[in-house]
Amino acid sequence: TSYSGYGGNVNTPYANNTAVHMTNGSLGCTAELHGDIVVGVLPQMGMTNHLFTTADSYKDVWTKWKTNNSTTNTSPPSKKGNTWDAGVSGSVMIEAGSSVTLTFIRCGSFPNRMQYWGLFGVPKAQQDPERSRLWCGNNYNNFWKDATAVYEYVAANLPTLTQQTNTWHKIFFD
Repeated sequence: TSYSGYGGNVNTPYANNTAVHMTNGSLGCTAELHGDIVVGVLPQMGMTNHLFTTADSYKDVWTKWKTNNSTTNTSPPSKKGNTWDAGVSGSVMIEAGSSVTLTFIRCGSFPNRMQYWGLFGVPKAQQDPERSRLWCGNNYNNFWKDATAVYEYVAANLPTLTQQTNTWHKIFFD
């Protein structure tokens, strides 16, 4: 996938190859876009997982899924202007009339969230975004250092988090 702001993206197999950790070492830790993402499937008995780290187009993603072209290799940094697509899947054989739930987790950590406040009364084209730029951050960074820490927390606490989410939903929507 191409975009002028891309480059330096690295995808690393994680959690015994059931997840992918996506990072960009070319961005400093104070860069506005600094952060990381983890996408994974929680393992379960009888599950086969598939992981890839270096797809460079949607067609390549589909080819890797179709051919079960799995890897345990970390991708090299993507070239300037490009990024890598990565993915993970899980499959299980089930008997007729049975059901199985596969749990996927996607979490990100982007500590340098910025807010750009508009300057009231000044046409947008004449505004200087640097004058209205404010670092806000994200509160979750007080609890977890990066997306891997979030992933580990969610995986370890999924039953409790599911129950709390269902309770919240019931309070607001029933």
